[in-house]
Amino acid sequence: MSILASSKLAFCPNQSAFLFPAQNGVRQADDGEAKAPFGALTKHTQSRFSLKSGATEPPSSSSSRIADPDRKTNTVEGELVNSIQESVDPDQSESPEGEDRVSALLEARFEGCVSDDLRIEHCKRILDCLLNPSLEGVVIRNVTVSEHAAVIQLIAEEKIEVKGKLTYFPDTRELFVMCPYPIHERPIAHLCASLHHFIHGIEHDQTLVEVQVLTNHRIHSDDITAIPDLQVVTIPYPLNSVGQPETLWVGEVGFAQHKNAMVRKLKMVLKETPSIGLILLVVIRETEKWSSPSENSSTAIALRKKPKMSFREFCPSRREIGIFGPVVVEGFSWLNVEVIEYHVFKRGQHDNAPIDLETTDPANTASGTLYPTRDMTRVEHLLREGAQSIKSAIIRHLEDLKVDQAEVDNVHASHPELELNWDRIQTHMSNAIYSTAHFRYADWYDRKFIKRKKVDNVQGSSMAPDALVGGAEIVRAQVKKLRLEAATNPAE
Repeated sequence: MSILASSKLAFCPNQSAFLFPAQNGVRQADDGEAKAPFGALTKHTQSRFSLKSGATEPPSSSSSRIADPDRKTNTVEGELVNSIQESVDPDQSESPEGEDRVSALLEARFEGCVSDDLRIEHCKRILDCLLNPSLEGVVIRNVTVSEHAAVIQLIAEEKIEVKGKLTYFPDTRELFVMCPYPIHERPIAHLCASLHHFIHGIEHDQTLVEVQVLTNHRIHSDDITAIPDLQVVTIPYPLNSVGQPETLWVGEVGFAQHKNAMVRKLKMVLKETPSIGLILLVVIRETEKWSSPSENSSTAIALRKKPKMSFREFCPSRREIGIFGPVVVEGFSWLNVEVIEYHVFKRGQHDNAPIDLETTDPANTASGTLYPTRDMTRVEHLLREGAQSIKSAIIRHLEDLKVDQAEVDNVHASHPELELNWDRIQTHMSNAIYSTAHFRYADWYDRKFIKRKKVDNVQGSSMAPDALVGGAEIVRAQVKKLRLEAATNPAE
């Protein structure tokens, strides 16, 4: 889910960003003191955008790098992600195509504005991480609400193409950038199809009440804008006024994301949107924190000698290792799923209070596993009960609209069932696991070898550099050189 904080933009001079190492998923303070693992807090914001792949630094299996504009450390309690490992230093990475345009847009909008809340250089570094994502994820510290909002506004208004998931915590001013994966979308895709079939089975006039099944659609409030993976929304259409949409369901999938962090996010959404009657959480957890092959590992050396493998060439036989992996190629585990969990929370039948995400009442919550063992009976039961609440909402809206009783009776007489085919879901999830493993490999290969070959060809060629990499690359190289000279020989 994505949550954006409401804020007023303010502007201020540029400052630099630095990278901080971390040991075993634990951040290090300036004095070397270990802080708590990366985690979720009670207030945060997150937004989903697309990221162009291409981080250039080699990841490490034993350490992380954290971008910190002002070299300040904030303590984070709880665990948000299982594998935030790497950050890219914008001053040491290749700039992707289009970065010059983004920098120019930022400077044109904000240069010359004075404020302590927004620094253009911070925004550039955030955008650089978005345009050069890391497979393992990155944490940027000391990002103000206004800087985050400025980046979001720029992406939206200028239609900057990005792919991925970005989470911002305003209370600690930490920003998490995570890479999108195919496995993240599959649980929601099947449920959407089932919900559409169920809704179409409810006989009612959709010009009076419409039911929408939405993915990645915003929930607005005065304090936050949330973007869940799934929403079920009803919209009544009064004759002489505009009907207000009502959110009935919210679904969220977490891959490399702890359940507790997802619950913390959803508590904020429930506080602002009490109409929600059902919450679905799908948690996909790996056996250990994942990081890509190290620079001189036997895997990297072996794969460097081979051309980039297609999906069919890369994926081992499922008969040999099972439908859920682990996906091991060249002795390296590209994805090893430990468990796929489903958690459902619903509002009590006669309860007008928001959903209680801490409840243990079996009438209002259920948990189950799709893998390694299938135990989805209770989850399926609660999802079907929640589907009936959609029908009840349609009846309530029709009665509020004071339509003919025959219209209401038609809905009462409809008895559709929410069909959940767990065999089909397992098959689709299996394919998504292998697709995600290949995604990790392909992105890692592109960053490590294809990009490096391009750089080596440029350095070893007698051709004019701009004929190989474009004039923009030369401009960036010259600017970087001037910056280094200025830092080495400061003006008197």
